[in-house]
Amino acid sequence: MLEQEKAEGKTHTFVEEEISEAALPALGWRAEGKAERPVMIRGGVIADQVGYGKTIISLALVAETSSIDAPDPAPEGLIDLKATLIVVPGHLSKQWPSEIKRFTGSMFNVVVIQNMADLKNKSISELKRADIIVMAAETFEADGYWERMEYLSGQPEDWLSDKNGGRFFQDRLETAMAALRLQTATLSSEGAEAAQTQMKNAQKAAIAEAESKKEAHKTANFGKRMKGQAYRDRWDGESKKKKAVQTEGADLWDVSEDEVSLTCPV
Repeated sequence: MLEQEKAEGKTHTFVEEEISEAALPALGWRAEGKAERPVMIRGGVIADQVGYGKTIISLALVAETSSIDAPDPAPEGLIDLKATLIVVPGHLSKQWPSEIKRFTGSMFNVVVIQNMADLKNKSISELKRADIIVMAAETFEADGYWERMEYLSGQPEDWLSDKNGGRFFQDRLETAMAALRLQTATLSSEGAEAAQTQMKNAQKAAIAEAESKKEAHKTANFGKRMKGQAYRDRWDGESKKKKAVQTEGADLWDVSEDEVSLTCPV
């Protein structure tokens, strides 16, 4: 596990690969495309059964590496923490701190975050002093977490309310994360007051941009997207109208039904 985390002399730990293919059976053609990229992951998985010591092994690794500097500096726009983050189901957020104390005594400064109230009450300086941060996974699902994300990244209210994924949400999330990094950089270099001013200006700009896009959509007049029964009924209605036009045309030009179907495709 120590060697896995150090990864000394390695440029990558595994190669990520994706393959896509397309075929034209009528011609007997098949094309295959493959993309690869080297990936550096220093972590791993302990998959032993219950009672085999996964917790103590993990804590031993944290203790052994606590005095070693991180192999890579934090990317720009992030704040470096020395702490090991442990994300657990909510019902284990109290068990882990007790296990840490049981096995390591007072060796570690442990911060426990069980909900949004705990997270809001923690300052950056407290988190920077922590050796281990135990966090309940449910915190990331709370509406308050995403509201806080919107506020700190200077995004409009309810900007990240749809957490079901999809390209629309991912686009907004990437925008929020990029803005959050700018906020963090300003906070580190110019202080809290400058960061708050920048946050308010960013929120106003984002709201104005959202409104302009909304007007553009109205002007484009895309119409209503239909699916299911509504789509079928609409299509059936259009088909009947076209058939009626064909019938009228047959009376006017005195052509047979077969000729209408050939010359006036639906």
